[in-house]
Amino acid sequence: MQTRGHREDGTARARCSHGEAPKRRERIGGVREVVIAATEFRSLPASRVMRSDLPTPGPEESLARAAEMMALLELRELAVVDAGELVGILAQRDLRPYLGHLEWTNVRAAMTHDPITVAPDTSVEAVARLLVDHCFNCVPVVVKRALLGTIRRADLLRLIFEDPPPSR
Repeated sequence: MQTRGHREDGTARARCSHGEAPKRRERIGGVREVVIAATEFRSLPASRVMRSDLPTPGPEESLARAAEMMALLELRELAVVDAGELVGILAQRDLRPYLGHLEWTNVRAAMTHDPITVAPDTSVEAVARLLVDHCFNCVPVVVKRALLGTIRRADLLRLIFEDPPPSR
């Protein structure tokens, strides 16, 4: 747990809960371990990391129902599917302009149409690069236009700390 301390000049300084400043060597060692673990998964295909168990609202469902799904599952994005095909992605930030009108506004009005997607054989490294380059938190995994699952930043981070990688 971190608490805040202050230097003599009044600027904030992080402190450990026991009052000592964190040791730089320990932090660097931790980062090194994470980087080494991350490089082991670079060639892993997206299909091994994706989550396929998440709900998908239809474009005609209300934003209130989609917001309820997000809150219940603690998600920031949902893939939007119509007749078995991915038609969009809905993010929490897409809901903001419709606050107060979620009940009578449909998902189609707020979603991002035709989102960027990846194939199941796309490498984890390429997925990570896509998420970082485009500031996405989530990317759908599709074959043709059929949604197979989604990959979130959290899924990629989880890879580093799980042993073995999930087989979903």
